[in-house]
Amino acid sequence: MSQSPPLSLRSSPSSPSGCSDPMSADGYISLIWAGMSLGIIHDAGVKFSTPEVPRSKLLRVGTHLFRSYRRVETSLAAVQAMLEARRVLSGHNTDDGRGLNLPLMGALAVSLFHSHVFPVPCLLKGGDYVIGCEERGEPVDKQKVPWLKTAHRVVAVTETAKIGLLMWAAYIALTPKSG
Repeated sequence: MSQSPPLSLRSSPSSPSGCSDPMSADGYISLIWAGMSLGIIHDAGVKFSTPEVPRSKLLRVGTHLFRSYRRVETSLAAVQAMLEARRVLSGHNTDDGRGLNLPLMGALAVSLFHSHVFPVPCLLKGGDYVIGCEERGEPVDKQKVPWLKTAHRVVAVTETAKIGLLMWAAYIALTPKSG
């Protein structure tokens, strides 16, 4: 009785025992990551449109959510980087013959900058400041957080770019070779 290879959108004749192409893992993780990012964006919009919950509580939940999300996203970026390095070092090229999945590399760069340099660290710091002021009943001094509006605008752009790059990377990774 012959054993059939595992189901995959892609398979590589050079892979041992019919294992799927290393790009498949990149593609599936990219789709999961993009979906998770879309869910976080949706959650933020819904959460802050809830009039019954005090703003300080929403901010506290939001900062907790974004700190957790940043840890998960950093872990996904590390896994993606290791998988991509493994794929490239094992000699598997993308369909256009390039070694690197360039949209994936772009998504990793955007994600790491956005999560650890600007704007997310500034938003978390600003959120902590606003929460403290609101819980103490003090007015928020806009001079102490002048970058909050800019950080919100930048996070919208970087999240959109990251999601687009992840979707493009998944397309490259999961589209079968033609010919």
